[in-house]
Amino acid sequence: MSCPIKFCVLGSKAGGVPHIDKHPAGVAVLTPEELLLFDCGEGTQLQLLRAGLKPGSVRNIFISHLHPDHVLGLPALLAGYASLRRRSGLKITGPSGIREWIEATLLTLGVPLPFELHFRELEDDNSGEVYQSDRLRISCSRLEHRVTNFGYRLEEIVELNVNPELAAAFGLREGKQIGELKRRGRLQLPDGREVTVEEVAQAQHRPRIFAYSGDTRPCEALRHLATDADVLLNEATFTEAHRERAAYYCHTTARQAAAVARDAGVQRLFLTHISTRYSDLQEHLSEARTLFPATFIARELAIEDLRP
Repeated sequence: MSCPIKFCVLGSKAGGVPHIDKHPAGVAVLTPEELLLFDCGEGTQLQLLRAGLKPGSVRNIFISHLHPDHVLGLPALLAGYASLRRRSGLKITGPSGIREWIEATLLTLGVPLPFELHFRELEDDNSGEVYQSDRLRISCSRLEHRVTNFGYRLEEIVELNVNPELAAAFGLREGKQIGELKRRGRLQLPDGREVTVEEVAQAQHRPRIFAYSGDTRPCEALRHLATDADVLLNEATFTEAHRERAAYYCHTTARQAAAVARDAGVQRLFLTHISTRYSDLQEHLSEARTLFPATFIARELAIEDLRP
């Protein structure tokens, strides 16, 4: 059965300079089971409310890196949960050091949590799966920034249709055997042969894929992360007019983001994390669309379908 997935950019601004109409990084991904949060800049819990989303439905938070505009909303969010006497546990995945920072901050502020807080800290060489449910898997990739930064890829787990004739050719007739093959991906047969799920089944439809870059300069790991994504939400801190500045600070220009989307076979590119030096974002859009026409500027609080 298809899993409807939507996403909502809560903050699209780069850096810590305040702006009356723009907010620091934060993205909510909505599924039928839960609300997943990627980064948590200042004001994230208020942005969730403004978007009509329920902060209490968040059970998993994924942090790209430990720069202020991506994490300063976390202590406030946790304090809000404490005030509401939240009971359900919460898991935070992010770079090494996030646990020490959060625990020290909560201790200094005198905020005891009435719920369990679980951490998964990612080391510099981490890549691969960091989360899986019945319908989704999320993996991370180390990208290239001034500090350790992880991009995240969310992929729908699509139900497989087993071809009865192909299954029978391997002697598979029992529902229990086929169920085990679906779960494990491969199965050892009594005669010693091994059968893989790809040999007897195919997906009902192409899985929905969402990729989020955090902060990074263009790199091969980013292209791999975004491969065949329905949506790539990519930072575009600068335009080509400030390309050297982008390279110095390990950020991406709008045109560079478009090149990544084009080369990765992305369906739609949304530009976010844009410097407040730009009051008019038409230049970002124009230079990106020369390479990748399906480019859009991320609109804060707009709830978008991952696949229209």
